[in-house]
Formats: sequence, structure tokens, C-alpha cells
Amino acid sequence: MSYKPSSLQLQREDARRRASRRSTLIAAVSTVAFGLVAVIVVTGAPGFDRVRTSFFSAKYASHALPTVFHGLLLNLRVLIIAEIFVLIFGLLIAVARTTKQPILFPLRLVATFYTDLFRGLPLLLVLLLVGLGIPGLRITWIPNSAVLLGTVALILTYSAYVAEVIRAGIEGV
Repeated sequence: MSYKPSSLQLQREDARRRASRRSTLIAAVSTVAFGLVAVIVVTGAPGFDRVRTSFFSAKYASHALPTVFHGLLLNLRVLIIAEIFVLIFGLLIAVARTTKQPILFPLRLVATFYTDLFRGLPLLLVLLLVGLGIPGLRITWIPNSAVLLGTVALILTYSAYVAEVIRAGIEGV
């Protein structure tokens, strides 16, 4: 016995294929139309000549490429270092938040306050507070490196988010 679809089933499949082709055609046409409108609006703008000579210039691009590459490498270094500390601090905070031992209640309270505070503050605000506030204190033993302070701000903020994800995973099991 072999399966033979009914004529109704064949009609449904044919209708689905036609609808799929029609949707694909509409999506392609609307994408091309949107792209053309965007190109016309941008190239027709009064200041486009200036933008073209500064942003789309091969001379400027080749001049800026080493600096952009240096920034990319710095970004990757910060990412790797911050991620290591975010995972460590996030795990410690999550464990502190899930503990039920009465003697560890102060630790759980601090971990809860930390996560609520840093999940509630926008990253930009934490970057400004750490990047400008700590050097403003003029404490001599704290380094004033912008990269270090930015990394610390990232660690403070994202460890709170990661702690909540880990805590939810622990409590979900």
C-alpha cells in the first residue's frame, strides 16, 4: 500500500506553494523598493558630497584602518577579561542568593541588593560613575586607566545579569 494524497490535500499544498511564492515576491520587491528609497534619500541630501569625501573615501579609510584594528584588538581583550570575571562573580552572587543558611543571610542580602542595584542602573550611567567618579576621588592607589575602569563597569553591570540567569537555572532544577 502506498500513500496517495487526496485531491483536497493536493489543492491545499498547491495553495500553500502559491502563497509562499507570492510572499517571497512581495518581500523581495518591498526590500528593493526600500533600498532604492534609502539610496535616493541619502544621496540626494544636501550634505552628501561632504559625507562621501569623508566617510566613503579610500584615502581616509586606509589611514584609519590601523587605529580601527587596534581598537578591535583592545575590545577583544576587554571582552575576554571581563567575561572571565563576570562568570566568576555571577556564579558567586547566584550561589549567595540561593543559599538558605540563616548564618549567611547578610551575604544573601548584600547579593540581592547588588543584583537589584546593578540590574536597575543603565550601563551608560555605571560607565560614567566608575569612569569619572573613581578618578574624581583622587585615591592614589587606584589606577586611572580608562580601559581598566570601563572593564570594571562592565563587570559590575553584567555580573548582576549573569547572576540572575544562573540563579534562575539553579532554582529551576
